[in-house]
Amino acid sequence: MKIYYFLIPIILICFSSCLNMNEWYAEIDVNSNIESVLYYNNGYSLEEFDFRGENTSGSVTTNVLEEVRGLSYTYFLQIYEMGQMEIGCIDITLRIYKNGKLKTTENFEFGYISPDDYCSQYGNVFVGEL
Repeated sequence: MKIYYFLIPIILICFSSCLNMNEWYAEIDVNSNIESVLYYNNGYSLEEFDFRGENTSGSVTTNVLEEVRGLSYTYFLQIYEMGQMEIGCIDITLRIYKNGKLKTTENFEFGYISPDDYCSQYGNVFVGEL
């Protein structure tokens, strides 16, 4: 049996690059005059984004997740903290990318229009899966 040693590096390079093909990340745009802290969770890491003080609006990008297990990507965005008893809505655009290509865009609101009534059907937690 012949062993083709020159093929081993080629196989390792292909195997390594194939494993790293699922790079996921999110871009989050927040438009609000309400102070808030948002949590983004992809099942592997939890990230906190602070929109308080002078910066109640802005855009953030999550860390890249190199995921090789499973075929789906589940993600959560929620309000962890909101201004004390504030009434108002936070407009959010959430874009999910896989390998640098836009996979989906979600537009929704968090917050309250009255003390017991959310701004949207999602309440203060949004869950998505691709």
